Order: sequence, then structure tokens, then C-alpha cells
Amino acid sequence: MPNVFFNRIEDETGGIWGYEFNKNADWTFFTLIEDKYADLDLSKPIYFTSSEFNLHEFESILRRKVDNELVEKPYIIFKDCRFRIQEPVSFNNFLIEFSNCQTLTSSFSFENCSNSSIRITNRTAFGVILFKESTEIELQFKDVEFRELKLRNLTNMNFNAEDVTHPKIKVENCGFRDFSIYNSKIQKLIFENSEVGFLTLSGVQGGNISLFADHKSRIGKRKIFEYGRLNIQSCNFTNLSLSGTDKDILLKSLEINDTSNFTLASMEIDSLTLIGAGLSNILIFSCMIKNLRFLYFKIKENVVFNLGEYGDGELILDNAILKGVEANPSFLHNFKSLVLKDSSIVGFVAHSYKMVEQETIREMRGDYVSKIDFCREMNALMIEQNNKHYATIYRALELEFRAKVKDSSLSWFDKQVLNLNYWSNFHGTMPQKALFWILLLMVIQFGIINLDLSFQTNLPFEAGLDFLSQNYSYFIKPFTFLTEVEENYKPFHSENMKATFHPVTKGFDFLYKILFAYLLYQFIAAFRKFNK
Repeated sequence: MPNVFFNRIEDETGGIWGYEFNKNADWTFFTLIEDKYADLDLSKPIYFTSSEFNLHEFESILRRKVDNELVEKPYIIFKDCRFRIQEPVSFNNFLIEFSNCQTLTSSFSFENCSNSSIRITNRTAFGVILFKESTEIELQFKDVEFRELKLRNLTNMNFNAEDVTHPKIKVENCGFRDFSIYNSKIQKLIFENSEVGFLTLSGVQGGNISLFADHKSRIGKRKIFEYGRLNIQSCNFTNLSLSGTDKDILLKSLEINDTSNFTLASMEIDSLTLIGAGLSNILIFSCMIKNLRFLYFKIKENVVFNLGEYGDGELILDNAILKGVEANPSFLHNFKSLVLKDSSIVGFVAHSYKMVEQETIREMRGDYVSKIDFCREMNALMIEQNNKHYATIYRALELEFRAKVKDSSLSWFDKQVLNLNYWSNFHGTMPQKALFWILLLMVIQFGIINLDLSFQTNLPFEAGLDFLSQNYSYFIKPFTFLTEVEENYKPFHSENMKATFHPVTKGFDFLYKILFAYLLYQFIAAFRKFNK
């Protein structure tokens, strides 16, 4: 039996495109019957057009015989309708759309709704819109005007707004899976005591936006308000403020793309990504950031990281120019992993600078050319800050990488010189390396001499110790050779014994003196660099 309350809307082929309420039907009977959508294909839209509804009539439309999540939701579209409703409306298991509608009471409220989707589109004007005490709701706004939107005590929500104009949006005590606003002008957007899985602002313009306002703390234990992914793209604000209280905001991922004039303050961020050229007026204050990424990044003016704390994550510079970025304290040394690709830190202003660990630079992802560029620029930065000690260390790292890279500008001989300098004193920064090799060389040469004398005297240990006691200066004089020593050396001070060293031992003696002189020079040179 066909449903007498609705007329079929057919397409060109005679198929059902949707349904429209039959205005000639008995409205009183319609409001009383509960199975009013029987025999309809609920996958098709059901239209109520050009009508005016009060609360009783509206709730009658949204009352069904069966209300559970397993039943297919009717898709109700109110088109060109007016509502004279002051009290909040309630329903569940519906898909509802308001298209070019208006309220006659300057506001529209939803309360205790669940498992439903609500779409407000096509220049609908509801003035002030309030949603509260609801769960499992998907909200969609597109091309609408309203003065203010209030969301209170909502859980498991999805929110999507597109082409909305000059609303004030306040979110209190809510939990969202997704919250998105696109291509809109916003006067005010405030979150209080709320949590979001994915939060997106794209193409949004506004005045002073405080995305995270004050949060109430739980007694005895600090409450962390956790947000999954926050994405801000191509927005233009007079000032956008994202701030917490005592780092009570946790953002798992924050991506800001082509957006200036914003402040991040007192929050904890697992991953922060800044994208765009010509950025300006950005303050990141007292935030705890674990991973930091600059992608196709360049500033115009005033980008400041102030009083921040940084985790042991990853710093990525991908096609980024940090010239003009100011950090107090510097954040470069805080990250365990660095990634550098086609980027530059020339002009980076680093206060309270601390050394980036050498192993962090060695393990930095990227080719040797990128590592060379990074070390060269860090060297220049340290010279600019008159920090000559750190400058020499970065210069040494640059030379280390130059010896490893396939660079046609360096000959084979040049690379061998760099390798020798690396192993002897790490390019003038580690005299202890030269001292280690000197002591090891002395031990080896003593062993060779002791072996030669043991064959001559049949005293394997005593002969070497006797030589050491009489000729200890031989080991520390670069130009005193065994040929000079053996003329006056009397083993065990005996007039009847004379030591004649084997030619092989004298060959090792010559090699020892050359290496000793070189290492002694490298030892002294490394010390001199500390005094410059």
C-alpha cells in the first residue's frame, strides 16, 4: 500500500529520485501516526518544502515507530522552511538537512540528540545555534550565515563547516572525532575543556581567534586535553592564539600551512610542521615540542621561538630557509635526529646556543653534501656569535665529511691528508687523539727494541727495561736515532757488552721518528687552536 503522506519524485527514467510531503494529506493524522515512513525507500531524500513548523510539528516529523541504530536513517530535507521554535529539539537516528531555512525566534537549539547527521546549508539563517548534551552527531555547515554557534557537552562528534560567514563559535566540554572549517570568515572560535581527534582550518579568515581558551583543572590531578591532528591551511587572521594553561593542551600533530599572525603558547606538541613562504608574526611561546619540521619554509618577518622545551624527536628541514627565525633558547641541539634537504640555516638567530652533538650530525639523514653545507653554515653561525670553540668543531666535521664525499675538487692526496688529520687530532680539535697515538707508538717501538736486545742478551725483559732506564730521552726526542744511541749504550753498564741493533730495527726507528714528529706537531697544533 503506497504511503499517502508523500508523493514520489521521479527522474527521467521513471525511477524514484526522492519523496515530497503531500500538503493535502491530513496533518493531524500524520502527527499521530508513528509508522509515518513505512513503504518508503529510506535511501532517498524526503522533502518538506515552503512550510512553517512549530515545535510540536517538527518533533512529529522526527518521531518514528522504531528508534535504534540498526534501522536505516531517513534523510529529511527542510527546504525554504521557517521555524517558530524556542525550545530545544531532540531526535535520534535521522539524517536532517536545512536548506535556505530561517528561524522566526532568532535562535535554534538542539538537545539530547544522538546517532544523527545534521546539515545546515544554502544560506540558512538561524541566528544563534546551540547544540548540547548530544552524542554520535555529525554536523555540517555550508554556505550559511549565523551570528553564533554554541556547542556544549557533546561527545563522539564530527563537525564540518564550509563557506560560513562571520559566526562566533564556542565549544565547551565537547569531544569531537573531526572538526573542520573551510573557506569561511570567523569572528571568534573558542574551545574550552574540549578534545578533538582531527581539527582543520583551511582558507579561514578572522579577527582575534582564541582556539584554546582556559581549561578547568581536575582537583588533585591535572587534566590533559588531547587533540589528534590540527591542520591550519592558507588562513588569514588578525591574530590566531592557540594556548593552554601549564601545558594542559596536548596536540599529537599540528600543521600550519601558509598562515601568518598566530601564537602558540603553553602547550605540548608531539609534531609541529610549518609550511609556506613569506610567513610573518609567528610566536611560539613556552611550548614543549617533540618533533619539529620546516617544509618549503621562508619567513618575511617576526618568527620567534621563545622559552620552549624540545623533546628527543626529529628536526626536519626540507627546502627550508631559517634566515630571520629567532630561537631563545636555541632548539637545534635538542633533537636526537636531524634531516636536512636543500635547506639553509644562514641568518638563524640562536640565543643561549648549545652544541649539536657530533654523532647527531654524523647520523643525520641526507647525503654528505647536505652534511657539509650544514656544518659550514653552523661554523659561520658560531663565528658570528664569536664562539670560536664550537666553530672549530663544526669546521672539523665539515672536513671529515669532505674526505668521504666523492668530490672532484679534492685530489687523492688531499683526501689522504684530511684522513690523517682526522685520525691524528680530529682536524685540530682533539689533542688527546695525538697523545694516544704517541703513547701507542712508544709502546710499539719499545717492544721492537726489547725484542732485538733479547736476542742479543738472552734476557727477554731485563734488556728492554735496561735500555729504557739509560735512554728514556730517546723516545721523546724526534731527531735522536738508534745509530747515535748504540755508540754509547752499554747493556747493564757492562764494559764487556755492546748492543748492535739489527737493520730492521733501525728501519722501524726511522719510521718511528717520522710518525712521532708528525704526531707531536699535531698535538701542539690542536692545543694552539684552543688559544686562538
